Amino acid sequence: MLLFVLTCVLLAFLLGSLAWYKQRSARLERIAVAAAAGRRKDFQAIEIKPGADYCAAVKEHCDKRILLESSPRLPLEGCDRVGECECTYINHNDRRNHENRRNPYGSLSQGSFGLHDANKRSGFDRRGSSEPEPNEIDFNE
Repeated sequence: MLLFVLTCVLLAFLLGSLAWYKQRSARLERIAVAAAAGRRKDFQAIEIKPGADYCAAVKEHCDKRILLESSPRLPLEGCDRVGECECTYINHNDRRNHENRRNPYGSLSQGSFGLHDANKRSGFDRRGSSEPEPNEIDFNE
């Protein structure tokens, strides 16, 4: 009997290990295919790097990331150095500059300490239950 139980446990372990290995292999294959195809570039952005002697038209675009799909062509409209423009693009994988804008202290720094200022419920029961609450039932009747 003990031999039968140990055989069943060993068989279950081997089948579980095989299933895990196949699932892991399939996941690694999906990752490799996605990496070979390239990442999604929905938020790929550019930044305009002004040349040595840049015009006034590029000043408003300096230090701003612009989505690649909506980026202006160089030289910009209004550029007074059309034949001599030295401005270039800087490519970025993401429009965001990866600053962590979350508050490291959570809601505690806003003075509420996780509590709401007031009870904002109106008191109106939207379910319209006509049955009494369990604590309102009179068992002495």
